[in-house]
Amino acid sequence: MTHPAETYVRDCLRTESKVGMAVLSNQETRLLHSILGLCDEVGELSKALKAFLFYGKELDYVNLKEEYGDVLWYTSLGIDSIQSTLDSVMKANIEKLKVRYPEKFTKEDALNRNIGEERKELEK
Repeated sequence: MTHPAETYVRDCLRTESKVGMAVLSNQETRLLHSILGLCDEVGELSKALKAFLFYGKELDYVNLKEEYGDVLWYTSLGIDSIQSTLDSVMKANIEKLKVRYPEKFTKEDALNRNIGEERKELEK
């Protein structure tokens, strides 16, 4: 008799995508490195906040500064891998936010975003 966990694993593997299994280009490898690195670093920031909120541990601002620096490092790697610059990404982000929040942040604007207009701004 097959164990339910074995059936589950078999069914999961049946639906696994093989599309990205090809050899990655140098650009794609750098992008992957960037994204996975960002996941790790954001996890470190989350861990510090969780320990503060739920376990009463003091926030270590020196460590937080280090982790934010690592986030910037991986962000810079990713931006370079897509052949862009930090300046252009920052500018595009601010212009998108001006579309989303024409005057200032409002809950209504946050809940009723015009994704199409935001995309147009990002494509400029």
